[in-house]
Amino acid sequence: FSERDKVLGHWISRLAHGGKLIVRIIDVIEVARLSLSGQVNLREINRLLYGEDGDQRCVLSMEELVSILTVHGMKIERKSFDGMFALVTAVRP
Repeated sequence: FSERDKVLGHWISRLAHGGKLIVRIIDVIEVARLSLSGQVNLREINRLLYGEDGDQRCVLSMEELVSILTVHGMKIERKSFDGMFALVTAVRP
């Protein structure tokens, strides 16, 4: 979690102007909604949010990801959901 801005900033710095960054995340708000509706059980929620042994994950929402990308000067081109997954396409001006 503490490294997310640094990592995203590094990826953005590697892009040419006009280059696109496409990020797909598990949206924590969608996971909570699916949990409340009984569509996902607790074991699956833990696996999705925290990963398998040795994995490192960062919990985000689409709104938070868009905010981070915008702060780094990216122009948001597209936002969409596919179930609990959020997909954001951003362009470096």
